Amino acid sequence: MLAATFALLIDNTGGTISVPLLLATILLAASACMRVLPLVGGREAFLSPVHGFLGGFVALLVLLTFTSTLAENSVLFGWRLAMFALVAFVALGFSRSQYQFALGLFLLAGALSGLWGIGEYLATGLRANGPVIDPSTWGAMQNLFFFAALAVFLGTRFERAWQPAVLVLGLAIFATAAFAAYSRVGNFIFWAALIFIIAVCARHRDLRRRLAVVAIVSVVAFSAVNLYSPQSEAAQHDEGYTLDVQSYGWSQRILMWESALDIYLESPVFGTGPGTFKLHYPRFRSPEEQRNSGNFVHNDYLQFLSEGGPLLLFFLLAFAGWLTWRLFLRATQTVLGDRDAIEPMLLAVAMGTPLTHAIMNFPLYQVQILMLMGLLFARFAHLEAPGHQVRLAPRSPRLSRALVVVIATLAVMPVALDLVTQDLVLDDDRVPVVHHLGDDSESYLSTMRVLTMLRSRNALNHFGMATIYRTTFDQLAGAPERESLAVASAIEYERGLAINPWHGQARGYYAGFLEENPWLTEVPGIEWTPEALYRDGVARTPSSVEPYLRLAEFLRRQGRDDEAYRLLVDEAMPWANHRSANWERFRLELAREVLRGATARGDTRALARLRELLDG
Repeated sequence: MLAATFALLIDNTGGTISVPLLLATILLAASACMRVLPLVGGREAFLSPVHGFLGGFVALLVLLTFTSTLAENSVLFGWRLAMFALVAFVALGFSRSQYQFALGLFLLAGALSGLWGIGEYLATGLRANGPVIDPSTWGAMQNLFFFAALAVFLGTRFERAWQPAVLVLGLAIFATAAFAAYSRVGNFIFWAALIFIIAVCARHRDLRRRLAVVAIVSVVAFSAVNLYSPQSEAAQHDEGYTLDVQSYGWSQRILMWESALDIYLESPVFGTGPGTFKLHYPRFRSPEEQRNSGNFVHNDYLQFLSEGGPLLLFFLLAFAGWLTWRLFLRATQTVLGDRDAIEPMLLAVAMGTPLTHAIMNFPLYQVQILMLMGLLFARFAHLEAPGHQVRLAPRSPRLSRALVVVIATLAVMPVALDLVTQDLVLDDDRVPVVHHLGDDSESYLSTMRVLTMLRSRNALNHFGMATIYRTTFDQLAGAPERESLAVASAIEYERGLAINPWHGQARGYYAGFLEENPWLTEVPGIEWTPEALYRDGVARTPSSVEPYLRLAEFLRRQGRDDEAYRLLVDEAMPWANHRSANWERFRLELAREVLRGATARGDTRALARLRELLDG
């Protein structure tokens, strides 16, 4: 079940809730139930001190969802982070054979991801990112796959001749994929970790042949990538093989780190909520930082701090600190000849690679990495913090089991309900059966009412209801109930924007609706005006050009042409070259508007600035 969950998400790139994510969530929740039910049913079950650590981590994620500045984002990201804890919880207590069987299935899916990225690299000659979002993060994932396989290759006495051969093939795939990602930091970490392992394990004569095979495989993989695409070409990409601290990639990250600290200082106790950095980043973005859209901080430690406050960062540092301490303890014992210390040392190195990479990128927000690390951590904890069999004696085993199932169902429900909302409101047409509810207006309305009641903290439900009322309002010209439909639509827009004030599309729809029906602004409970909505959009995303353009359009409709022109020239133009969603299209739209206005006014200074921006 763990492997099936992992396979469903092997190509997950993040973003919104999807059918594979829901299926994986259900599988993982069911797996956790299967671990808990025997315990509450009165049977013996394995218990370790690590269970308390994992339980505390999940409890904190639940708390952070309720304190989040946008709960609907935090539900998605909270589940992704919780998958580490859930996989570890399910796998704690696995025997060596059970663990290796599960890991083998994980690595099989990982090999498919690696081959995908290698094929992409061969076809394009560019940095490969496989089926995920970012080349460096995908490279970090291939590093983790490599060292997870290496831990088995070096730490196991094989009974069948084909087993080491299969592992060597896997190591070759993962190494080649990691180098095809062209990640400076990722490749530095790869070689540093591999050299450390070779130096420590060379003390054992029976491992020297295997170490030589690993070294040869790694060197051949690196050479093959360089022969196909020389290092001079790699240096032309965003990240080559040279650690150049003067490059823009480094200064860009430092500017984003400073922005993350500024965001944290606004919410110093619980942070802004998992998955909310992107929302707050435009207000704190440095004018010098141009190339990143701000999806992630590119330093998971700082992102944990800004989104979850000191408590979430504490769990990450405690995890990294324990691994580091046990790593050097077991490395010392390995050098002194202790064969049993090899496996936990190798597991610590494997998990340490993404933890190190997280200083410069965002691997800990990649669900595949989290799940594989959860499996490795379970094995590591089994070796380093052994537990014992316990038997609980609940007064009512049936009631206890029912309570566990109810809790698991309630945990899965937000993901399931939000997927239905996406399909209906955004017309995704991805969920069988559910999508057809939209074919019948009464079924659609009743479904949306239920969704709005059950998931009242999802702004999309309120926007969906607002659209229903507004559509009916448009269809009932002259009807006496038409006015109440307009009020109902406006109230739902207000509720949705109170939950998610960053939803630019809904803000624009509502502003247009109020502009068409100005009498609504006099109705009690309607707080917004069209101009206030447009200006709020600018205030929340000042480094994006689109909200300036929408405000300028509104000002021109109000006959305030000069004010609209000054807005675009003085406030929007400095951000023209900064990346954000669809920034190139809005950059062109801004250039057209400024060119038209500057030509009409004979503003040569603005024309010169515009040319300079476009040349840049």
